[in-house]
Amino acid sequence: KPVPIQVSKFTKLKEGYFAVSIAGIVCNFILFFLTGIAGMFVPEKFHFIPKTIMIINANLAFFNLLPIYPMDGGRILECFWKKGRDVSVWLNKNNLFAIGLAIFSAFYILPILTQNITDPIISMFLR
Repeated sequence: KPVPIQVSKFTKLKEGYFAVSIAGIVCNFILFFLTGIAGMFVPEKFHFIPKTIMIINANLAFFNLLPIYPMDGGRILECFWKKGRDVSVWLNKNNLFAIGLAIFSAFYILPILTQNITDPIISMFLR
């Protein structure tokens, strides 16, 4: 379930939505890199621990970037595309389609992204 946002606290609606949406993704990437830095000081036989944490954070960041409402990527889409709100409303009404698209992405798109993008970065940290 998405975290409720108090829109009344925003002075500028679009900028507020964008800041809230990008915050979780940025935190995942920060944790990814901090874990990689900490993993440099871990003995090699325990590299599976920081590697697992890094993969989880990368997957969470990429999953949240999917332009599907209520993911953060859907909210970011609303901020940058005029018809983004219409797409979000349609996906919100057709939850089954959005859930199916999210599950498909989680099993077929995210592993490809993780393997091709994050594995080289992880191998830089954990040699």
